[in-house]
Amino acid sequence: MSLPRPREIHLILAILLLSAVIIVETELRGAGYVSLDTGRVVAYLGFAINMIVAVLGILSPHRLAWILYLIVSLTGIVMIGAETPITALYLLWASHLCGFCG
Repeated sequence: MSLPRPREIHLILAILLLSAVIIVETELRGAGYVSLDTGRVVAYLGFAINMIVAVLGILSPHRLAWILYLIVSLTGIVMIGAETPITALYLLWASHLCGFCG
């Protein structure tokens, strides 16, 4: 018995939505509207959901692309603490704008 293959568009939309939620939460936390504890919960859940989506993507026909996405996601969390590659790009872009590079 094999698992049904997920539709890739749903996985991609899940990643986009997840990234948007994480970015909004990050900005709200920076402005003082969200507590640090809430931010941690969002970060851990975001990373877990991202990993689940990446593993489900491996079941799709574009297996290699999803394996690479998984590797990039793991690299992002280890190197700069970004839950998804999109949030990694956002963090790098935002740090460049404010002049913080370190």
